[in-house]
Amino acid sequence: MKIMRIAFCTSGYNEEGSVTRFIDECRRVAVMIKCDAISEVQTSMFYADNKSTDKTLARLLEQREKHGDVIILANAMNYGPDRSIASCIKLAAEENDLIIAMCSDLQDPPSLSYEMIREMLCDNDLDAVMACKVKSDGGKRLRFMRRLYYTLLDRVVGAGVVPQGFHGYGCYRADIARSYIDYYEQKRVPLRQCIAEVAVIRRHIYYTQEKRYSGASSYNMRRYIMEALRSIGMSRKLPSKVSIAGLVLCLMGFFVIGAGMAVNLLLNGSLIGTGIPTIAMLLQMNFMIVLTVLVLQVNQLERAAGGRGARSLSRYKLIR
Repeated sequence: MKIMRIAFCTSGYNEEGSVTRFIDECRRVAVMIKCDAISEVQTSMFYADNKSTDKTLARLLEQREKHGDVIILANAMNYGPDRSIASCIKLAAEENDLIIAMCSDLQDPPSLSYEMIREMLCDNDLDAVMACKVKSDGGKRLRFMRRLYYTLLDRVVGAGVVPQGFHGYGCYRADIARSYIDYYEQKRVPLRQCIAEVAVIRRHIYYTQEKRYSGASSYNMRRYIMEALRSIGMSRKLPSKVSIAGLVLCLMGFFVIGAGMAVNLLLNGSLIGTGIPTIAMLLQMNFMIVLTVLVLQVNQLERAAGGRGARSLSRYKLIR
């Protein structure tokens, strides 16, 4: 029987209070999978430390010395969750068959990955099993900003591709993981969008987000606003969406002016002086022609460029 190699991938910043419990819970999932005997499995843990200022790295080194299955990426600086976990996934996908990507703060329960792995082992046609939040932790304002962020991401950036409540937690085949990391490096779009666009054959499981075990989230209202603006600004589809919206507004204005001219004609020109409606109509038509040409040119440029330049992943010291 072929050994199925499974890697748990995560990143963290100042997670001293939760890192040991997180790794223990992932190990518990690994034991449960081995007991099921669906397939002979071998597991490992890839953890990217984002230049923590507490004892997170020390706790990771302790786990590595004790068990030997923890591979540490000690980042040169805090690269944020997306770039850090992308580096983990890229490294893990070179030598594993299944990749579990999740946050390390225990708000996304590691125990949920047991169900994901089982589904992937039982159905070889699946690209991924994705976890989607149905309820988030945090106050009303923060939850509102999250909903707004996902809506903007869906409408402007993802075009309906990114499932509501999905932020990257899932189980992926290694070839799919390599593909979406390549996509992430080449196209300046959010990691969750890259995953959703590449992992076509997938299933969703739903869960309620738990409270943080320790520490504080790096995402607050300001971070969600800035992330949403950044995602919109880097969207390949934004220029064409703006151009099309302008064209629609011009069409509406065209009909309004036409209706006004008809009313003015019925009233024998008593509302607007002679010639003014005609000039307004000509200006509106000229603007519509310009916008139509702009839409076509933008679409051609988007197809030719396909993105906004490559990005680099994190720089790190590998400890294994």
